[in-house]
Amino acid sequence: TAGCSADELPATTTSTRITAADGGSTSVTQSGRVLTVNLPENATATSSSVVIQIKTLASDGVLASIGRPAQLSNEVGSIVFDVKAIIDGDTILDSFDQEVTITYQYSEEDLGSLDESSIWLYHYHQGAWVALNSCTVNTTANTISCTTPGFSVFALFGSPRVTASSGG
Repeated sequence: TAGCSADELPATTTSTRITAADGGSTSVTQSGRVLTVNLPENATATSSSVVIQIKTLASDGVLASIGRPAQLSNEVGSIVFDVKAIIDGDTILDSFDQEVTITYQYSEEDLGSLDESSIWLYHYHQGAWVALNSCTVNTTANTISCTTPGFSVFALFGSPRVTASSGG
């Protein structure tokens, strides 16, 4: 599909039309990972409706092409999500009047040797990875929910667990 980062073909794609005045949500699932977008009421005055498009992409090619954030360079799992808001059939909406909530459900296997308390959701905006705002990690449900002013490629990153060394 044209427009995907690093020319990766999406594994899964969903498109959902949401009435701007009412708000709504949509999600996509890929290999047990779920990304949900919750658009609040009146999130945009630009159009009466918006199509939320979510694509799942293999992280290897995307991250090799655009890099990783310097702060947390270890990705969680093997997929990233490319999210777009489309109005009037072909115009991509860059930002919203209100922040949108993104929730990413990951798996324990995705964490590997990463410290779950260090994970953070980032989006690729204007050529750089930007940490999202107001993130909340639920380690029991394996979810992270954050707010974002706009859409792009989203990926979850974290730091390796620190192991205590025994002194001798």
